[in-house]
Amino acid sequence: MLPRACIGKVLGGGLALVLLGAASAIAAPHPGVEPKADEILHRFCDRLKEAKQFRFQVQESFDNLLESGQKVQLSNRRMVAVRRPNRLYGEISGDTSNRRVYYNGDTLTLFETDRNVYGATKARADIDATLDYVFKTYGISVPLADLVFSDPYQVMMDNVKTGTYQGIHQVGEFKCHHLAFTQETADWQAWIDAGEQPLLRKFVITYKQLPGQPQYVAVLNNWELSADLPDTTFRFTPPQGAMKIEILPVPAGTTAAPTSSKP
Repeated sequence: MLPRACIGKVLGGGLALVLLGAASAIAAPHPGVEPKADEILHRFCDRLKEAKQFRFQVQESFDNLLESGQKVQLSNRRMVAVRRPNRLYGEISGDTSNRRVYYNGDTLTLFETDRNVYGATKARADIDATLDYVFKTYGISVPLADLVFSDPYQVMMDNVKTGTYQGIHQVGEFKCHHLAFTQETADWQAWIDAGEQPLLRKFVITYKQLPGQPQYVAVLNNWELSADLPDTTFRFTPPQGAMKIEILPVPAGTTAAPTSSKP
């Protein structure tokens, strides 16, 4: 899951709730995943899947490994807005990037706010196809991208080997169900609100096969599952003096830095 190549790094989202008590009667689709952990994650993903227009904010931090071997922590703030099936907006500010991303159903535009430059490319028909296309073609990986796909559960659980329920733990003011999952190359944890709204409040990814096993930590807040998002939200208008540049494809045989729980 998260920062799709994670839940995710360019950015770098109601239905009736299933009763938790019914989880024991539901067989998890993955043999190594506890039914209770699967049911809670499924409940959040179903809620998000049904949201046609939504937005949320993220405070993220992640490890940066120095040549000396020491890990230092960097951080960013993000905002993500989605209107299914083919509108997406994201903005990031902080230590590693100051960027906005616009997808209006036809074009994907990346705007570097601190340099006042932008690049645009022809997009695909919907969010899913566009994110896959820009990752494979340009090496652009959107953090927390798993959350904006049309079926977040399927994306997050792809390649999962085990999943366990860790109990009720605190994230800020929220009591949350703490879930822990493993994959071959990354482990990830999710804290899902135990109240009436089963929203993701925190997400942690550990990249097991990278030097120093760095972590990505995202705290999610200000969820709006019925946001009013007009077309202007997703439309890019170049500011005065902005320079257009070309977005270059990644060379064959190379990949983007990992930013999703997917290997």
